[in-house]
Amino acid sequence: MATAAKRDPMHEVFLLALCWACVLTNSTLLTSIGPEAALHIGAPSWLATSTIGAFLAGTALVSLPSHALFSRLGRARAFGLGNGAAVAAALLGVAAMCAHSLACLLAACFTLGLNQGLGQFYRFAAVDVCGSGSKAVAISLVLSGGVLAAFAGPQAAENTASLFGPKYAGSFVAMVAIALCNAAALAEIRFPPPPPSDDDARAAKAPAPAPRAEAPAPAPTPAADDDDDAPASCASGAEPCALLPSTCDVLSRPEFVLSAAIATASNSAMTALSSSPPPVAPRRASRRARRPASPPFVAPPARRRPWSLLRARLLVLDRPRDDAVPRVSSPPDPIEAP
Repeated sequence: MATAAKRDPMHEVFLLALCWACVLTNSTLLTSIGPEAALHIGAPSWLATSTIGAFLAGTALVSLPSHALFSRLGRARAFGLGNGAAVAAALLGVAAMCAHSLACLLAACFTLGLNQGLGQFYRFAAVDVCGSGSKAVAISLVLSGGVLAAFAGPQAAENTASLFGPKYAGSFVAMVAIALCNAAALAEIRFPPPPPSDDDARAAKAPAPAPRAEAPAPAPTPAADDDDDAPASCASGAEPCALLPSTCDVLSRPEFVLSAAIATASNSAMTALSSSPPPVAPRRASRRARRPASPPFVAPPARRRPWSLLRARLLVLDRPRDDAVPRVSSPPDPIEAP
């Protein structure tokens, strides 16, 4: 216990930055190879980018029950659950590349999105570790782990794509190694005990029930029927009723709309820059374009028989043959006189 008290909080912050770097390394690794892996297993080009869509869908959906997970399991176990999701996603990715299954690949991308969604809370864990005095510095240091992931993710995708077995299977195996590094760094972090939940705080503040005397129960008043829908704490009057705003109220606030629009634009730009465009498979038209262009086909002119050619043939036919022409013998040589 004394060792835990003397430990520097910044040591925990640097470990949290390393954990966040591992999470983002797996994310950038997947966004780099996801569309190319989909094309490799035979998916059409218009469906190749659905791997990134499945990844972002998992990130968005896990944010809904994240508060309940961190409240019930604690930060260490919730982050460990995210690491387990990363390992499961890597195994699904290896199976997808071996079986050439697009559905399995989309499931792997969705599962890795769960790891990304839970890993986004590392910045808030830094506040609990170091306290509110250096909150801004702690959050900045944790987010700086993304700089390491910006270089490590694409390099890992390039060097492990054809490492062994089917193409891109080595990249998914590398995700397992990165998730294990994340788990090792997470095991060294000592999180403070979680604060008591709302139910525990209400139970602690509630006074002990006084012994009730034996008396006839009062008759119910008509006004009690109007409070049937109110919570028990509001109807009893023991403490003021503090209800959280509903989801519709939160979604209709201008602050939420503006922040959601900024987050959507920034995430879209980040995804567009970090993911390489899928290569388009060569088509027949492109193969023909590589061949030398042949001269255009020109129809041969119609075969005509000019009068000159006909006349030449007639002249040839009218010429007498060599046998019919009489041969003129040459005169005899004069005899020389003796």
